[in-house]
Amino acid sequence: MAIPLNLVYRSRAVQYPLLTAIQTCDGWARAGIELKSLKFVSGAANSDPMLINGECDFIFGSHISPYIHRMNGHPFVYLGQTVNWTDDVIVSREPIKSMKELEGKRFVERAGTTADRHHGNHPGGNHLLYLRREGLDPHKLSFVAATSREYWRDVAEGRGDFTFSGAPEDEDARAAGLHIFPLAPLPMVNGSTMTTLWPLLQNRRDLCEGVIKATLMGIHFIKTEPEKMWKLMQDDVAVELNITDERSLKHLYNYCRSILEPRMYPLAAAVENAFELAIMEEPSIATKLNPMSLWDIHLLREIEESEFIDDLYGGNVPGPGAVPGR
Repeated sequence: MAIPLNLVYRSRAVQYPLLTAIQTCDGWARAGIELKSLKFVSGAANSDPMLINGECDFIFGSHISPYIHRMNGHPFVYLGQTVNWTDDVIVSREPIKSMKELEGKRFVERAGTTADRHHGNHPGGNHLLYLRREGLDPHKLSFVAATSREYWRDVAEGRGDFTFSGAPEDEDARAAGLHIFPLAPLPMVNGSTMTTLWPLLQNRRDLCEGVIKATLMGIHFIKTEPEKMWKLMQDDVAVELNITDERSLKHLYNYCRSILEPRMYPLAAAVENAFELAIMEEPSIATKLNPMSLWDIHLLREIEESEFIDDLYGGNVPGPGAVPGR
């Protein structure tokens, strides 16, 4: 008998192609799962209570807020990780050769993000870490609230001097005549993190194992069926994500094929950076939790030791996920 699953996912650009791949390769059914509901829910403040209240079984996402929930007594747990990097670029009105040239400029960011806090906006937190890494003090920038989900449009229309952008929107910004300054990828817990609650892991092991296996099969499909995946991108993903430019769609396709983790293990540096973002929001976390406090990968290890992953790839499992070169 199939195991029922109610699933929430948090972001669309990378998660929707993966979810579509799982469905297309019959991953849910092959893992013994019946997907009863699949909902896109924007924002941890909206999705996390659904998990706590039993409205869903898993969230694909919620990378920062669970640390705060864990500290406050809610037993959140992560079981696996599909993306360990964020690969944003700088989009600017004028060309730059160094991030230092942006000092004093108008920085387009989500409303509410400040020089010290992201206020629950994970991408905004990533951007603050990028700035710190590159030696650019966020306090020396003028923060401008974005008026569109595509921040580069505010730059194009003169409301700001620069912003950050990721796939596939960076290609749209380039096509609009803006300048792209590439950055070294930032290790970060990202994409479809297998987020659930400890009691569910203890009491519904079969569901947890099935979710991990179905996701592994979706990643396998993306990485090993390029023609079928590209057709899926054209026929389904492009329509759902409203991508009309084939170059942008191809960019997202290549990005997904490169960045997904075939064994679904978290990267230590990615976990550390996600923990840093949690500390930004709640400094007391630094002395009360360990970065690994939320992670339990024993099921993932058992699946790997059973040779399930090796069998998927015929013994030729790709290396860890890495962003494509620009």
